[in-house]
Amino acid sequence: MLKLIAHSIKMDEPALNLSEVDLQSGRGWRRYRIITLVRGDRLFEYKKDLCPAKRASGSPFRIPGGYIDDQTGRIYIEHTVGELIDIAEQWKLKNRTPYNIVRQNLLEGYYYQNKVRRQN
Repeated sequence: MLKLIAHSIKMDEPALNLSEVDLQSGRGWRRYRIITLVRGDRLFEYKKDLCPAKRASGSPFRIPGGYIDDQTGRIYIEHTVGELIDIAEQWKLKNRTPYNIVRQNLLEGYYYQNKVRRQN
């Protein structure tokens, strides 16, 4: 499916997805925020350079804001651009926490998490 380029976005526009990925540019590897939005019946892609990939916190991610029905080709939207940006910011804040999940049984996991929380 062909996507057109969006040079600006509005927070209340319907969005199909938001992703933050590392892509190579003329200045090396960079972290980009890519938002696929719907204007009328066409898909547009907005790309924003966030920072060098080395400085990016957390791993790349994608947040769906809707879906395309394979049989009819119809686009169903559940979120706006602003909602997806808020979800992405919350996701990045949660992934900065120092807690590491270690596979253990339930009781060991409980004591391990308490120990980690006391250290921080």
